Amino acid sequence: MSLRIKRIVSAVVFLSLTVFVINWLQNLVTPKYDWPEHNRRSLKSVRSAFLEPKNSLDAIYLGTSQTFCSISPMDIYDSSHIRSYNLATIAQRVPVAYYMLRGILRRQSPKLVVIDASGFFYTQEELMVTGKWEEMVDSLPLSCYREKLDMMKDIAIMQGREDDTGYLMSAIIPLLRYHKNYKVKKEYFQEHYLHQLYQRKGYVATYNFVAVDKTEVKTAKAMLDVNDTFASDDDKIETLEDCIRANEPYLEKLRDLCHAHGAEIAFVKVPVCTNTRARGYWSANKHEMTQALADRLGVKFLDMCYEDLGLDWQYDSFDGGIHVNHRGARKISARLLDWMQQEFGLSSEPNEKLDRQWAYQSDVFASEVEYLDLELEHDLFKFFDRVEQGDYTLFTTVSNGLGDHWSDEAQRRLEALTGTKRDLRDAKNAAYISVSSHGRIIEERHGKKSCTIEATLGDGLRYKAVSKTGKGKKNGMVDIWGVDYAPEGRGIHFVVYDNNLGCVVDSVCFDTSTAELTALQETRYQYVMRERLIEYVHGRMNGM
Repeated sequence: MSLRIKRIVSAVVFLSLTVFVINWLQNLVTPKYDWPEHNRRSLKSVRSAFLEPKNSLDAIYLGTSQTFCSISPMDIYDSSHIRSYNLATIAQRVPVAYYMLRGILRRQSPKLVVIDASGFFYTQEELMVTGKWEEMVDSLPLSCYREKLDMMKDIAIMQGREDDTGYLMSAIIPLLRYHKNYKVKKEYFQEHYLHQLYQRKGYVATYNFVAVDKTEVKTAKAMLDVNDTFASDDDKIETLEDCIRANEPYLEKLRDLCHAHGAEIAFVKVPVCTNTRARGYWSANKHEMTQALADRLGVKFLDMCYEDLGLDWQYDSFDGGIHVNHRGARKISARLLDWMQQEFGLSSEPNEKLDRQWAYQSDVFASEVEYLDLELEHDLFKFFDRVEQGDYTLFTTVSNGLGDHWSDEAQRRLEALTGTKRDLRDAKNAAYISVSSHGRIIEERHGKKSCTIEATLGDGLRYKAVSKTGKGKKNGMVDIWGVDYAPEGRGIHFVVYDNNLGCVVDSVCFDTSTAELTALQETRYQYVMRERLIEYVHGRMNGM
C-alpha cells in the first residue's frame, strides 16, 4: 500500500472516530425532555415521525400539550385506516409548528394538516421564550438541517447573538451548547419512550382521572357564552388581539406552506374545562377571534368546546380540566375523524405493506390500552370485568365496613371475582383483607377492629396488608416490596398487581357511602408501571 493511500485511510479513520465520539458525547449531554411521570416527549419520540415510510401519512396534527393528549392517531386508524401523526409538543409556539411542518413535508405528502388553536394566544414575549425553540431544534433530525439552522438564526436574533457562530452551529452540533451538562442529573438525559415505529404515533396517553371542581365546570361553561360578563371582564380582548397579531404572520406561512405541498389546512380547538386562572382556558372571546382569523385566511375551524362529545369532566381529565386522559381522547378523536371525513373527504389509499405495519402496531397499542382502560375504569362492575379478564393478583381491603350502597349484586360479583365467602356488610368484617387471583382466595383475614396479612408468594411477591377501623381517610396498607400502594378514601380498596409485568398497575377506592360508588385513584405506583410497560411494549415491537 502506498504512503498516499495509507494517509487517506488514516484520515478517513480519524475523521470517522472524531464524528463517532462527538455524536456519542452530544447524545450523552443533550436533554431528552422526557420524564415518564410527567408524560413528556423525548427527542426520539418526535423524531419517530421522520422514520415513518415516505409519503405514508394522510394527516398531520400540530399544537400544544392539549393537542397531543387529545388526538390519538391509532384510534383514528382503527376506525378508518387513515394514517396520521401527532406532532404537537409542550407549549408549541406557532413559529415552531411552522418549522416542524417544513421538516416533515420533506418526507410526507399529507392531504390535511390540522393545527389546534390553543397556541394562537401566546403573547409576543411568550413566542420569544427560546427554550421552547431549542427543544424543537434538538428534536428535528439532521436531515432537517435547513429548518434547524433557520430556527437557530431566529433564536440568535431574539438573544442578540447573530454573530455567535458557535451558537448557530449548535443547531447541527448540540455539543457546542450542552457541553457543560455532564454536571446535571443523568435521569434528565435518559430515554424512556420508543424511538422506532412509535406505536402511539405521537399521542401521549394519560392514565389518571382528576375531577374538575363543580364550580370550575360552571365557570368554564359560562366563559363560552358570548354574553357572559365574567368572560368579558376576565378575558381581556386587547391582550388576545395582540396575541393574534403576533401569531398571524406565521399562520399565513403555515397555510401557504400547506398549499404549496398540495395539502389543506384546518384549525380546531380541542375541549378543555378550566377558567382563566389556568393557562389553557378557552372562552367566547378566543373563539370569535379564532373564527375571524380562520375567515381571513380561508381556513375551516372546528371548535369542539361548543360541542357535546359526551365528555365527563369527573373522569375524562387527568389534571382537573386542562388536559383529557385516554377516555376523553377517544371521544375527541372520534369527533375529529368524523369532521375530517365530512368536511375534507379525508381517506386513505390501501397499501398492503403499510397496512400490515400499522395493523401490527395497532395490536401493540391495544395491549397497552388494556392497562389504560383498567386504570381509568371508575365503574365498579366494569372494574370487576376488567380484573377478571387479566392475569392479576388482587389485594382487597375494607377498613371501616361498607356503607349502605354496597348492594347484593356488588357482594355477589366480589365473591365471584375473589372467591371469598365473607359478607362485607357484616359488622364482624369491618376490617377485612384478602389476596386473590383468578377467582381463588390465596389468603384472607377479617375482624371487628383490625387484621394483618404478611407473606411471600411462590413467585417471590412479598407483601404486607393491614386493615384497621378508625376515623382517618386511610386506615389500611398494602405494602408490596416496601412500598404502600393502598388508596385513601372510605369504602372498598383494590390494589391490582400484574403477574406478567411484575408490578402494581392500578390502585383505586370505591366510596360505598355514596350511591355513585365514586372512584378515587391512587397514583404512586405509576412511575414503576410506566417503566415496566415501556419495556413490555418495546419487547413486542422488536422484530418488526
